[in-house]
Amino acid sequence: MNWFAAPDYWFARLVFERGLAVIYAIAFTVAGRQFRGLLGARGLLPVPGYLSGVSFLRKPSLFHLRYSDRLFAAVAWSGAALGAAMAAGLGDALVLPSPARPAAPG
Repeated sequence: MNWFAAPDYWFARLVFERGLAVIYAIAFTVAGRQFRGLLGARGLLPVPGYLSGVSFLRKPSLFHLRYSDRLFAAVAWSGAALGAAMAAGLGDALVLPSPARPAAPG
């Protein structure tokens, strides 16, 4: 698995990860600002009406379990905050536990 480390490509990984996080932050911010007029309970395409006409297996969504405008706003703004945090470098500050490697034979 030496190919997975690729220490020479650290800058490309950094730009890709941060760029993707910025795109997510922008997308969730747009969703947070525009959802009431477009998808809210009284929007152009109300989510409750849409979800009642389509099955979970055909179009999976967290909002099949429960939908409210407040829940959608909370999900959108949480996604925007997480995207901004990742773009600022929070992902590099977090240390994730890794599984223990087996001892080398011998």
